Amino acid sequence: KSTDNVRVPMTLLWSRNPIRKHKGCILKVYGAYGAITQPYFSEEDALLARQGYTGVYAHVRGESIMGGDWYTQGKLLQKKHSFEDYIACAQHLVKKGVTSPEFLVAYGNSAGGMVVGWAINTHPEWFNTAILDHPYLDVLHTTMNDSLPLTVDEYKEWGNPSDPATFRYIQSYCPYQNIRKQVYPHLIYRAGWHDFQTPVAQIAKHVAAVRAHHTGDQRILFFTDFQGTHGGNFSAVERKKSFAGILGALKLHLF
Repeated sequence: KSTDNVRVPMTLLWSRNPIRKHKGCILKVYGAYGAITQPYFSEEDALLARQGYTGVYAHVRGESIMGGDWYTQGKLLQKKHSFEDYIACAQHLVKKGVTSPEFLVAYGNSAGGMVVGWAINTHPEWFNTAILDHPYLDVLHTTMNDSLPLTVDEYKEWGNPSDPATFRYIQSYCPYQNIRKQVYPHLIYRAGWHDFQTPVAQIAKHVAAVRAHHTGDQRILFFTDFQGTHGGNFSAVERKKSFAGILGALKLHLF
């Protein structure tokens, strides 16, 4: 149950015969644009399951797997429902013994990176690691720049910050605007050099700001694919190599 007592569904995946056995759990999220996040086969998820990870997808508000109203409850001036739903899912997994904060990994791609960016600012103690994959992290500055090719259309999702109430609301949750001096979990960022939707410079400045405010000794790693776009490199071989690097970071340094 989320903070307003709404029940949030999750999808869980694990292997009955893993190569390794540990409590590692990766909690994935997207939560925007009315995406229908129905489960589908993923080579990356299959690899993680074989390595002993439990994969979980949090179907937070802002998606539409539960219908159109589920989407509208997670956009504009209700966007924080997406974030609160995600933390509620993390806490439920710990409460039910599926994992513990010591072994819980947050994962968000694109708009899902915004959810994870909010989570590590507000609840860093709940996660061992966060993976921010081509994340959208500076909503405020992006939506204030209407010369960018996507900005005006994005007003339908986040609102127009020229309205003072909308400005204050976006500012209150924007991951970049709310970085604070504290201990962050281990962080792994992924960016694409040719990504115009979540530009590498936006991600790099978030990495720099977190490093400047981080007070612990957890690792903050920044991977840039110099051939990649917003969807990553579309070569299957290169995609697997990139993902293998992240899996290696998880295996060798974090567990």
